[in-house]
Amino acid sequence: MGLLESLLENLKRQPKRIIFPEGGDARIIQAARQIATRRCGIPILLGDRSQIKDHAHRLDIRLDDIRILDHTRGEDHELLFPLLNSLNAFATLTETEKRDVLFDRHSCAALLLAAGQADALVGGATQTTSSSLRSLFRIIPMQPALRTASSMLILHQEDQRFGIDGMLFLADCAVIP
Repeated sequence: MGLLESLLENLKRQPKRIIFPEGGDARIIQAARQIATRRCGIPILLGDRSQIKDHAHRLDIRLDDIRILDHTRGEDHELLFPLLNSLNAFATLTETEKRDVLFDRHSCAALLLAAGQADALVGGATQTTSSSLRSLFRIIPMQPALRTASSMLILHQEDQRFGIDGMLFLADCAVIP
């Protein structure tokens, strides 16, 4: 069994809630459908509910077993506002500025992750990695013993000649220049 198959089997045994801050993107909706269909996770699409439904309808993608959270309507703001108030990075903001942070999809997704409402966050489809990570680093601090964050990108391709059985592991592709 290959790495991806092994990971999928583990996820099927213990599915995780995966939040996608760019829930209105067609590629994200397609990925969420695959995750739900394979039963390897519980996708949470963050974004405008009607826009996501329209995109899914145009793409002929079912949204059953996919949760949609509309961060623009403040559905979870009463849960997230106390958490936001407790974070030093936002201590100098006014109440209005803090509410604006909740309406930012990447900040909202990071807060939902920090609040335990999601187990993982997948972002960076429509903006740079540094922009995606900025909200995470402001809301979820690195462990005290760590000084550097890093990243790894896994590319899986049909052509088995490249990498290990068609899989390439690219480290520090976007975080450390």
